[in-house]
Amino acid sequence: MLPPDAAPAPTLNNLAGGAGIPVYVLSLGGLAEGRTRPDQSLRLRAFADETGGRLYPVVSFEDVDRAYEEIESDLRSQYVLG
Repeated sequence: MLPPDAAPAPTLNNLAGGAGIPVYVLSLGGLAEGRTRPDQSLRLRAFADETGGRLYPVVSFEDVDRAYEEIESDLRSQYVLG
């Protein structure tokens, strides 16, 4: 536990965004009918956008396949592996 006068711990947004790490979020709320709140989706989208990633709402298993294909394409265009 940090002392009360300690600086706040860096947020995940700051760590990922500051390091240039895109975060891709697969939101499974669509599979749990009626469980996704709009404010949660907005926060997830903002988190992904701030890091250069993307939010993928998942309603079906086909959405997962499509999301992975798009993420793979994005990453292949960003990095050269040698």
